[in-house]
Amino acid sequence: MYYKSLIVLALFGAASFQACAHRDINYMPEDGYASTVGSEYVTPSIKRMLKSNQKIKDLAKLNFDGEVIVQRLTERSYWLQYDFYSVIFYVGDEGVLLLDPLAYGKGKKVLEGIRRVTNKPVTTLVYTSSRADHLEDATVFVEAAEAKGVKLEIIASIESAKVIKQNRKIPAPTKLISLDKGSFEFEGVTVKAHGLTSTLEEHDSAIWIIEQDKVAHQPHLLNPDQIPFMNFAGARSYDSYKMQLAQVQSFDWIFLSSGHGDIGTMADVQFTQQYINDMEKSVRMAFKEYREKGLGEREFNNHHAMFHAGRDYVNVRAVELLREKYGDVYGFEAAVQSHMNMFLSPLLR
Repeated sequence: MYYKSLIVLALFGAASFQACAHRDINYMPEDGYASTVGSEYVTPSIKRMLKSNQKIKDLAKLNFDGEVIVQRLTERSYWLQYDFYSVIFYVGDEGVLLLDPLAYGKGKKVLEGIRRVTNKPVTTLVYTSSRADHLEDATVFVEAAEAKGVKLEIIASIESAKVIKQNRKIPAPTKLISLDKGSFEFEGVTVKAHGLTSTLEEHDSAIWIIEQDKVAHQPHLLNPDQIPFMNFAGARSYDSYKMQLAQVQSFDWIFLSSGHGDIGTMADVQFTQQYINDMEKSVRMAFKEYREKGLGEREFNNHHAMFHAGRDYVNVRAVELLREKYGDVYGFEAAVQSHMNMFLSPLLR
């Protein structure tokens, strides 16, 4: 039995693909990448506090050059990035609170950056998730604390601790808190953990907020001033990603470290939500073209092939439509196809 459907002829499909791929994944406009939220760019400073409309100038270049980038956010909270990974640290009267130790040699660079600001020891370390690439240098901070005669307190969520115990070779947490509005105190400030919704039963995604400073840390959800990372930053599912963006927006914070990208604000959440809305719109427009324009006919002997052909056309055409608005944004060419794949998989929507 044959199924009939209007589709793009093979020749037209090949031409469309070439049009889609005419920009290299490394593409950058002559005048540099477009700001996603109209930011003012400033050089990083450990003394000058950042304004909410400011971001770090030449951030990618600083990372590629191997710089340890430290930016003061509030009187006591700082953002640090090295090799495209970022953390938050808070300087108390007696010691330092650090959200994530990083991994693969980055921990020593984090310690180096902290010491630019203060010689006080890191006394409390938080594992904000169970992701190995954000945690595996924890020993660096255990040893540094011991060298100063301090026993490092390591805090994690109950959910993260389960994964860490089974799959990570790092120092065990010394204190566990719930992701259901769990919190702890550090030298007079409160740090709250809010678990984020997921379509999966077991997960440990959360946003951690230093309440008094309104500074938040949530690794992987956003890439401020950029297109979301490939596969929406390793999101467990497309629907989870959308729900978590809405949830993060509902909390009270001013600055966000998202583990990657620039320093985030609510405007960056809104930009990412708009990007997703526009992506879904471009997919629907591409499907409409596919159904209505009659660009060629082909006979199929199975519906798998019929849907595959439709998906191929939509994947190409939707990216072309989305490029009109977002093509000059950092990371678009490298990441957009993975976003399309997550939205379109497993079923054409």
